[in-house]
Parts: sequence; C-alpha cells; structure tokens
Amino acid sequence: MEEQLSKRMQSAVSNFNDDEPDFSDEEYDKYLEQEEEEEEVEISEEEMLKMLDQQEDPFVTCARLFKTVELKSLGLEILTPENVQQLKTHGYLILENVIPETTQQQATEQTMNMVSSNKLHAAGSSKSAEDDPFRDNKARTDLTTWLHHEETGALQEIMTSLFVRLGSDLSKIINLRKHWKQAEYQLAYYKGCESTPGYYEKHRDAFPDDGSNEEGEAQRRLTTICYVNHAWRQGDGGQLRIWERKSDGGQNKDIDPIGGRLVVFLSGAVDHQVMATHKDRVAITAWYS
Repeated sequence: MEEQLSKRMQSAVSNFNDDEPDFSDEEYDKYLEQEEEEEEVEISEEEMLKMLDQQEDPFVTCARLFKTVELKSLGLEILTPENVQQLKTHGYLILENVIPETTQQQATEQTMNMVSSNKLHAAGSSKSAEDDPFRDNKARTDLTTWLHHEETGALQEIMTSLFVRLGSDLSKIINLRKHWKQAEYQLAYYKGCESTPGYYEKHRDAFPDDGSNEEGEAQRRLTTICYVNHAWRQGDGGQLRIWERKSDGGQNKDIDPIGGRLVVFLSGAVDHQVMATHKDRVAITAWYS
C-alpha cells in the first residue's frame, strides 16, 4: 500500500504541470509522513563519533575552546602555564601529589563504607534500555554515585581543596558554557578480582565541541580524574588507557591510578578505557561543561 502511494506521488511530481492532481490531500499528507519516517535514521554514539572524526580531527576541534590569554597573568592555583600548553598541544596532562596521602587513605575508607552501605550502584542502572537503546550495560563494571558540595569527610575536602580550585583555573583558559561551580562530580569504585577484574571499555565522554554551537544541552568539555589509591603497586592493573592524537603517534598510553595523581583531558577528543583491575580501585571525577 505504502509502495503504491509512493509510486503515485513520484508520478505526480514528474507530471506536476498537469491541471488535475491524481492524489487527494489525505494521500499527500500520508506520503509526507512516510517520507519523514524514512529520513529519521537513528545511529549510535560510536557511529556519530566516527562521522564527526572523519570531518575533522577531534583534537583540532576541541583546541578552539582555549581562550587567547596571557597565561602568566591569570593567577592560576593548580595549573602552571606549562600544564596549560601541554593540555592544548596533546589534549591531556598528568599532575602528581595533588592531595596528601592521609586524605587519600581517608577517602578510600569513606568510599568502602559507602559501598558497604549500598550507597553506590551499578553505573547506568538508572536508565533503562528504552531510555537509551544504545547503552551497553556490560561495557563497565564500576559502582558509582554522584557527589554534591554537601558531602562530608575526605571526599568533601577533595572537592573543595582540589576540584573547586582546579575549576577556577580551567575557566580562565577554556570557554565553558556552565559556571565551573556547576561541575558534575562522580565517585567510582571498581571491585578488584583476579578471576573477574573490574573494567570500563573504550569510550569518549562527549562529542567534539569547539564552542561555536551554544544551543541545546551543554556538553562536557573537560574531564578531570583524581585517584585515591594510596597503596597501588605494579601488577594491580586498573590503568587508565588513553589514545593520543594522531600527530603524537596515535598510540595508547597507560596511566597507573596512583593515589594523589590527577589526569585532565579534553572530553570530546580523548578516547579512554579502564584496564582490568585486580585490586579495589577508587576514582573521583569532575566534568566541566
């Protein structure tokens, strides 16, 4: 029936100079609806990223988010001008010893107490398959919870002493749509096990974004991760694997989740994953949009 209607419409278009139409208004409306349905093709995030990456290197796209400023005059607290240049050039940077070891230990203990109290849940469990048909709930094994400024203990200390100051720095060098105080904070716990290690498959936190489109929902522009695994040793696994930009060789780089280490990268450019972890692993992430 729909195929017959489509053929009639095509015939009508080819003979549009005829005085008498050979289809009714009702048929015409139905044809338009049919055409709109055919045009609406859903694609996955992975397919969309591949299309966008083919149009332009995502690192080039996201580099346009950086402000043109004199770095030495900004009064940065956490970052240095060299850090900023590394982030712009390579898309990521690594800082060491951003929080003291005592805070790391306290944050780990606080997290384990929250896990025991069932305050963390399987990541993505709040969305059903109908809400997000492309969500792969087998892509990750971590338990997570959102953190807020009302948190207490070591987690609250990390948010205020590190991420608030870091957000202020980042807002001075990157064009953000949201105020840096509106960052998203997430606590993630991976259960370490030799037989069934925790993991998170390769993914990206956002689509490439250069700040030129200010309509719609604000995308994440910067991902910052702080690790509190104070006794991490070689062989424990759980590295953060990131894929470097093509101009840097396009190779992957493995970063151990050592306590006190901070990793910052461009959300819309850097593909990353969590490698198999054989020991309990805790990370606190802040996203700035």
